[in-house]
Amino acid sequence: MGKLTAYDPLLLKSYADRLYQQARMIAVTTAVRYLAGMFLCSLVPVWFLHATNTALQNDQAYSIGIGASLVLMIVATMVGVERGMNRAFQLKLEAQQILCLVSIEQNTRQESSVAAVTVAR
Repeated sequence: MGKLTAYDPLLLKSYADRLYQQARMIAVTTAVRYLAGMFLCSLVPVWFLHATNTALQNDQAYSIGIGASLVLMIVATMVGVERGMNRAFQLKLEAQQILCLVSIEQNTRQESSVAAVTVAR
């Protein structure tokens, strides 16, 4: 049988630190991804249709298409921020659970070593 890997609280703490680093930027990056996706899905087709379709070549229809695209991009950005904040909260919660388990293990180990010394006397 192979030797089992030893418990390393520093590994868990560094993982928790990484989770916090991810949580710091995830709301912004998610919002940017949603904005870029909506840009590609709404504004680019309006520009393409304006250039190729006679129905959107008048300024009023083009302005309405641009306005609707901008509103959709704002809504998509707000949804992206909300989803990013929820994901950031989940990452922070996971990090806190890991840190709590490390703390429990350290406190339990200290108490058991004190009890072993007391019994040995």
